[in-house]
Amino acid sequence: MIERLRATALLGTSREPVPQIHTSTGLDPVLTSISADDRERELLLTAGALAVWQRAGYRAAPAPAPDQAPADTLPGCGDELTEILKQMLRRSNRELVVRRLLDREAPGARTGLSADHGDLLPEALALLRTRGLRLRYHLLPDVLPARTEALRAALRPVIGQRGRWLAGFNPTWVWATDSLPAYAEWLWQNDKAGHRVDLLASQRRYDPAGARARLETRVATDRSEVGLTLLDALEIGLSPDDESFLEGVLDTRSPAVRRRTARLLAKLLPSACAQRLHERADTMLVKTTRAFRRQKVQATLPGALDPTWQREGLEPHGDLPGIDAPGCWLIHTVGLVPVRHWIDRFEMPLEALTDGLEGDRVLEVLEAWTQAAVLHGEQELLPALWDAWWQQRMKPMRSADLLVTMWSDLAGAMEPSALGERLARLLDDPPEPETTCGRVLAAVAWPWPESAGDAFLRILQEVVRPLAVGTAPPSAWKHVLMPGARGIPARCIEPALVMLSGLPSLEAPLDQWQQVLDLATEKLRIRQQFNQELGR
Repeated sequence: MIERLRATALLGTSREPVPQIHTSTGLDPVLTSISADDRERELLLTAGALAVWQRAGYRAAPAPAPDQAPADTLPGCGDELTEILKQMLRRSNRELVVRRLLDREAPGARTGLSADHGDLLPEALALLRTRGLRLRYHLLPDVLPARTEALRAALRPVIGQRGRWLAGFNPTWVWATDSLPAYAEWLWQNDKAGHRVDLLASQRRYDPAGARARLETRVATDRSEVGLTLLDALEIGLSPDDESFLEGVLDTRSPAVRRRTARLLAKLLPSACAQRLHERADTMLVKTTRAFRRQKVQATLPGALDPTWQREGLEPHGDLPGIDAPGCWLIHTVGLVPVRHWIDRFEMPLEALTDGLEGDRVLEVLEAWTQAAVLHGEQELLPALWDAWWQQRMKPMRSADLLVTMWSDLAGAMEPSALGERLARLLDDPPEPETTCGRVLAAVAWPWPESAGDAFLRILQEVVRPLAVGTAPPSAWKHVLMPGARGIPARCIEPALVMLSGLPSLEAPLDQWQQVLDLATEKLRIRQQFNQELGR
């Protein structure tokens, strides 16, 4: 109907009369009452009346009632715990203000929720899970918008049957479903790329082959940045069944997509791609024996790119800032081969390999080995790599963020028993820039190792002592307070609060310290309340 009026408007009322509209509703008497003496006026009034009628709504067709939510077997948490969880979920911008105050380049909130204390949720949810409790139903709409995988993993065991049922009605919550929702096809074809990734990741958990078949319909046509995120979903349940599909993706046009695909295939160690990477890497690192039988490891890189290497995403001119093309080839190749391969090939322990690195590619080899060890889950090798970076910390690096990135990756994957003493050493002797400690500690999951908690209490004492007399402590400690308030072991919370309670109110130029301390103190108190209530 509106199209007919549009055609008249385009042609002009002098050439095309105003069409007579019949709707078989109460609108028809209104339309017939419009005078035809002035065609322009008739067209505008008809269009206006039709627009109002269309916006007035209609009686919806009857729809079947949705299936009822399955009964939950886990009891909901008590009223007191629920109130503390509400404190964690309270929305304001204090967390953002303090985070930007400390480090404008810091990554966004870890939880994906705009809450002052959303970073405390993983601990609280893990404690609920250990007690066999779930979230109360009225909290579900507040937590289901979670965006980070760390928080989603903590939520899945405690949202209960009602949470999974509820997610089946909202495409933005598809990550929480445990079967294919009714809206799946619409979401896959029409919704945002991030929600398509969530659908694919969710389906990989209960139907890996179906999710792979779904991905085949889009990976060649989506933009490369979308293809990268879709491919990441294949890490869930990655198996040899995925190799054939991934080998086909290596023939796509985007080098970034090919590199991401090679990374997945590298984890399938029997795969043909993994074998190619091993053979290529063997040409890049060699062992030499010097005087007194000292064994050294050097990089030997070609001056030009072998065209066959481009299938795994390598580019003739490189792609990493601050590194020449051969250095990029080394990182993208050696960084996909397990570090255990070099230990066996050169018959040297990792500590000897890192000490024996020489030449102008030492940091690039170390970066590649760090990436490879994290990728392949070689946890027993991570402490030696952390120590190797510690030895290199005073040397010039291609990027101020390189050391932070490497330590953060290692801290997020290392066993707590090996990580504790290294975090303590980092806290006692923080390297430049001053934000380094805070960024590395932000990657450490709760709970921190005991020795790291003790080191935090020592640092807190060094912070409180000068502030009590109106003197500013070293700025580096300011960046430690927030991750420490989130992560220290439960036994360290009470001593930390005792120290903070003795501080007077701080004024300029120490007002920034006051903002950080206020929020850190609030986090510690919320954690203390939750632990106490759970223990009753």
